[in-house]
Amino acid sequence: MTGRRPSPNLGRNFGRTSPTTLGGTRATQTSTLRRPGGRSSALWSLAVVLGLLVSGAVTTIAGSGAALASGPSSPGATATVGNALLVQAHASASRGNGPGAAALPASPAGPSTGPNETMGMAMTYDAADGYVLAVSLNASSGLNNSTYGPNEMTWKFAAGNWSLIATTGQVPATLGPGLVYDVRDGYVLLYGGRLMATLPAPLTNQTWSYLGGTWTNLSRNGTTVPTAVDLPNLVFDAYDDYVLLYDEFGLSASPNGSLWTTWSYAAGNWTNLTATAGPAPPSFFGSMAYDARDQCVLYFGGETLSDELTNATWTFHGGAWTNVTSSVVNAPSGRIAFGLTYDTVRHEVLLYGGLVQLYVSNLSEYGTDTWSYANGTWTLLSTNGSVYNPQGWNPPQLDMVYDPADNETVLFGANLTASSPTAVTWTFSSSTWTVAAPAFVPTGHVTDTDRAVTLEVTQSVNAGGLSYAYSGLPPGCLSQDVASLPCAPTSVGTFHVQVTIDGDGGFAATAATTLVVHAAPAILGFAPSASTGEVGLPLGFTVTAVNGTGPLVYGYSNLPPGCRSSDAASLGCIPTSAGVYPVTATVTDTLGVIVVADSLLTVVPSLAITSVVAEHSAIDLGQALALATSVNGGYGPVGYAYFGLPSGCSSVDLGNLSCQPSTLGRFPVQVSALDSLGGRAAGTATVVVNALPTVASFVPSSSSVPAGGPVQLTTTVSGGTAPFQYQFSGLPSGCAWNGGAVVNCAGTPNGRFTVGVEVTDATGATTNGSTTFLVGPATGVGPVAPGSSGGLGSAFWWGLAVGAVLVGVAAIVGGNRLRLARQGEHIVQNLRESEALPMGASLGDDSTETPGPGRST
Repeated sequence: MTGRRPSPNLGRNFGRTSPTTLGGTRATQTSTLRRPGGRSSALWSLAVVLGLLVSGAVTTIAGSGAALASGPSSPGATATVGNALLVQAHASASRGNGPGAAALPASPAGPSTGPNETMGMAMTYDAADGYVLAVSLNASSGLNNSTYGPNEMTWKFAAGNWSLIATTGQVPATLGPGLVYDVRDGYVLLYGGRLMATLPAPLTNQTWSYLGGTWTNLSRNGTTVPTAVDLPNLVFDAYDDYVLLYDEFGLSASPNGSLWTTWSYAAGNWTNLTATAGPAPPSFFGSMAYDARDQCVLYFGGETLSDELTNATWTFHGGAWTNVTSSVVNAPSGRIAFGLTYDTVRHEVLLYGGLVQLYVSNLSEYGTDTWSYANGTWTLLSTNGSVYNPQGWNPPQLDMVYDPADNETVLFGANLTASSPTAVTWTFSSSTWTVAAPAFVPTGHVTDTDRAVTLEVTQSVNAGGLSYAYSGLPPGCLSQDVASLPCAPTSVGTFHVQVTIDGDGGFAATAATTLVVHAAPAILGFAPSASTGEVGLPLGFTVTAVNGTGPLVYGYSNLPPGCRSSDAASLGCIPTSAGVYPVTATVTDTLGVIVVADSLLTVVPSLAITSVVAEHSAIDLGQALALATSVNGGYGPVGYAYFGLPSGCSSVDLGNLSCQPSTLGRFPVQVSALDSLGGRAAGTATVVVNALPTVASFVPSSSSVPAGGPVQLTTTVSGGTAPFQYQFSGLPSGCAWNGGAVVNCAGTPNGRFTVGVEVTDATGATTNGSTTFLVGPATGVGPVAPGSSGGLGSAFWWGLAVGAVLVGVAAIVGGNRLRLARQGEHIVQNLRESEALPMGASLGDDSTETPGPGRST
């Protein structure tokens, strides 16, 4: 099966959730799988051997402890380093840091009985400070909780007790880093892990040092470093005088399986040894420790690419890997996720437990055996499964390191089958496992008032007749003689609870834990931004919640369409449907305590202008313009504004507008409406302003027609607003009119007719005109000028013509008379001259002349 093979490109998971998921086996192995932090304890074994051979060396080196800071300068200096570490270990013990191998803890363990192994525990022995140092995310809220912080990271185990260290400087909240004491540089080295401040927890290649309660960041940009990795195998190689890192997943996984890389760390620098170290162990999830007796790094076990457990044994010595499996005697069965460390007193490598079968889900999946390794031979020391029996789907959560200050191997692990993973600390000395701090944890370190929690004592001792007594309980909880104590706190506070365990044969042990009780969550207020919302407009909800064990989770139900629930104290949305909605807000804390609140919300339809109507779509200049705007939906009151009005009109904040335009033209008027919630709507109407109407012409088809002949009267109007109405007066009989601008006449009697017309437009404005025509024998009568009233009618024109003729005739007659008169005067003159008429006689003086023939008087 290949389902268990981890993908280097996908990183590592933290829990084998099914028999076909290999990523979990890497994840749930502990630092003993990947971080043999105290594996440098091999140096102390070497020191003991050399100390027995060279008496007095201890005393000599004890006076020069400062040499530890720089470490040995060459492989030949291993004995010196080992002896120096042994001196430090004894000095620590003399200061009272260790009760001895067989002693029971004299006082209860520290808060939560130590680090939380489910958070990726790593341990090493800190030779400079004289105690076992542990790094663990001790988050009481459990795995995958981003609230844990670096101030809970650093722990120490000394004299049988765990205690939290308040450090100067803080390593980031890191899950599963590698931890080892760097003998050469004189400090604890931390490398890799997952940074939990930002989920989903990216891998890191950070490098830190720890010394005397101070963390220092040694990461340097631009410096060559191994790939980012979690749970790396780290050990101090005393022979080669550097920290050795074996990364089974390598810098760049490739299809040909070239995954494994080897690095060294010395004097603050990382060096890639992969090319020169030769073939490395081709497996995953094995563990390694420094074997001071054989002066090499020992690597054992793991899982192959073909999903098989291996019991291969490899060594690293002089910068090179060697497969010694064929020469090893009596090797344990293949396994992963086991503890491995070097026991300085026994001068042997110790191995405990591990996952010994794949694809099973019962107790046989895990081993509870203890082995030792020396001179190429493995020896079974114990098969006592009742000492520490990790169970469940995940590989056992454990780390193991030798503590020279207390002359014992320290194992810290968890039993994952409990309702909450339980942590327990055991020590191994003189071939005996002893409980150092019983596992004593509540089902949750943090709870709310009136919420049930159980205080559980597990993995205590293999003894009979046990009795339990509890102290320091919060109000609402009473002590009982049970290993699992139900408790429902009624008061807020931090409570340090202690359990005392008595058993047969005078056995006595104590353990302590911390229980934090918060006030139950409550909702102080919940309301929308407005009790009434509008379709299409933004709407907000705000929940004010307090107390509870955070972070709080928010949810909303019965929201209007267009709004979706969100995990936030404030929710914004835009409703799409009108209605009444009883919205419910739900607040849940991390413990599952739920509180709810309701708020009634009304959503009205969006504001809309249904019509903009003009009383008259067209008017005449000087008349009133009237507009009426109708709206629907929205939330009142509603304000109005008008744009594009003709001159003489101004906008008003009313649904009805009336004004008198002073400009002719066509005007597309726009109306904008705004309600009290901010809803907007728009509408338009077009109005036309025309000039006043006038009769441009009113004429007959002929000014003079024969008797009974046809004639057509046509009216033309300028300006005004259509449609027009016509009224005619003075029409003769025989005229037909259909109500329009044209009148047709036929068979009319003879005579002269003057006809008037009155035109009224759609707005009621009127204008007049008249015309005259002749029916009968007379001709030559012209039409009346447009718009005349008949004062200079056809009689005038006839009279004018006759007068002109008479004037012409008179002029001709008068001219002839003048000519004849002049001729008569000439004849008379001649006669006078011939007849000698007297002067003064007149030719025309009839008084003296006797008329002759033909003359008339």
